[in-house]
Amino acid sequence: MNSKYISKFAHISEHNFNKLEGLIKSKAPKNVLEIGTHAGQITLLLSELSNTVISIDYKEFHSPSVEDHLKINNINNVEVYKGDSLNDLIVDHFNQDIDLIYIHRDLQINDFPAAVKKKCTKDVSVIKLVNDDFVVDKISPPAKKKKPAKTPAIDKSVSGVS
Repeated sequence: MNSKYISKFAHISEHNFNKLEGLIKSKAPKNVLEIGTHAGQITLLLSELSNTVISIDYKEFHSPSVEDHLKINNINNVEVYKGDSLNDLIVDHFNQDIDLIYIHRDLQINDFPAAVKKKCTKDVSVIKLVNDDFVVDKISPPAKKKKPAKTPAIDKSVSGVS
C-alpha cells in the first residue's frame, strides 16, 4: 500500500493485509462496498485498487479517523457513511455498480437485506475475514422467472374438432 496510515489501530495483521491485497487484486474490482471502516486501514488499500469505494460503518470514534487518512493522502474516490444500522446503510448505499464487497464486521452474507439482493444485476464478490482467514463468496442476481410457454389455441373450425 502506498498510502500513509498513521493510526495505531490495525484492523488486521500484516500477513492478512498482504493476503487481502492479493485477493482484491485477483478480483480486479472497479467499485467496492466496504462494511466496517474503522480508522480506514483497509479503506486506503481499497481506494488504491479500485475506482470507487463506498465505506459504511457504525458511528464510532477513531483518532485519526478515516476522514483524516483520506485527507492526508489526498484520496478523492472514497465516500464514507456512518449510522446506527448497518442494514439501513447497506440498503441506502449498495448500487448496481458494486462488484466487490469487503466485510470487516460481524455480518454474514445470509444477513444481507433482500433489497440488496434484488438490486444485484451481476455476481458480486464478497470477501470477509473469519477466524484469521478470508472467506470468498458471492451474491448473485435473483433468478429470472421463466414465463410459461403459451400453448397455441386450437382453431376448431379448421381442425374439424367439434
